[in-house]
Amino acid sequence: MLEIAQESKQGVLLNATGSWTIDQVAGIWKSLASHLEGNVAIDAAGIEKMDSAGLQVLLMAKKQCSDAGYACRIMNHSLPVLKIMDLAGLLGSLKDQVRVSSQEKASLELTYSRNRYSIFGS
Repeated sequence: MLEIAQESKQGVLLNATGSWTIDQVAGIWKSLASHLEGNVAIDAAGIEKMDSAGLQVLLMAKKQCSDAGYACRIMNHSLPVLKIMDLAGLLGSLKDQVRVSSQEKASLELTYSRNRYSIFGS
């Protein structure tokens, strides 16, 4: 699910929560698409579950914004988001900063994106 956390002339900050899986992505995309005509930041800290369909929604948002000359940033990645991005090998190539606590860093066990991204501790 998505909620507007903040709006300004620079863009919109959206809080993403819940399950971003195949069952929910149609509704999530419908809600997200209306915000892609400007700069968008998606706070992914509240995403509890994500599959490849949820990842596809994030990728489509980034592409649509980029094609229109806007920025789409993903921030505060939850562990499920980090894990699906790692599995897809996209963690470093999306160029979004990844911030995790030192306790979470040890438990991540990222495999595919290892050494292709930077993690900033919190």
